[in-house]
Amino acid sequence: MQRGNEEMIAKVRELPLEEMGVTNTIKAAIKIRLMYITPYLQTWPQAMSIGAIPTNVPHTLHAIATMSDDIWHRVGDKSTDINWYTKRGLIGGVYVATELFMLTDKSPEFVDTWDFLERRLQNVMMVGGAIKESEHVLNAVATGFQAVAMGLSSVMNPSNSSSASVPSKTSAVSQPTYIPDEEKETRKQ
Repeated sequence: MQRGNEEMIAKVRELPLEEMGVTNTIKAAIKIRLMYITPYLQTWPQAMSIGAIPTNVPHTLHAIATMSDDIWHRVGDKSTDINWYTKRGLIGGVYVATELFMLTDKSPEFVDTWDFLERRLQNVMMVGGAIKESEHVLNAVATGFQAVAMGLSSVMNPSNSSSASVPSKTSAVSQPTYIPDEEKETRKQ
């Protein structure tokens, strides 16, 4: 997978982004990456099943995430918010769906696969537009969840009702806790 990603990156760097536009560059990048597996199509289902073994899943996901990230970097994406994750997840999903479709495609030169890819990218562009339109709704929902979490925290632990985050026993990364200025002063003394 890594070798296929490296070859894709090298070929995508040669593409005239300004002339092609974002969607066509993404389509070309995915097509380049998929063409890399064509010599292995007879055994690719077995390779995919090996990649789906639980111990191999992190490596498989990393390879798909790296490929998606490389594609978005090439088209100039510089997002640092939730869109960063959304864009990469959507392109990774398009790639995997198209790869699966390609395994059963008997059309000459994978014409049906490229049509499938085109339709999936059109779906992604529609989802992207809907996400932009509903971003303020998502922010409001997130704020609502934060308020509910704070309320639950104060009900569950009344002695520390000023805590703004709910600690998770299953969290591997400790989350910063908001401490009001007046409590900071009390702790200093």
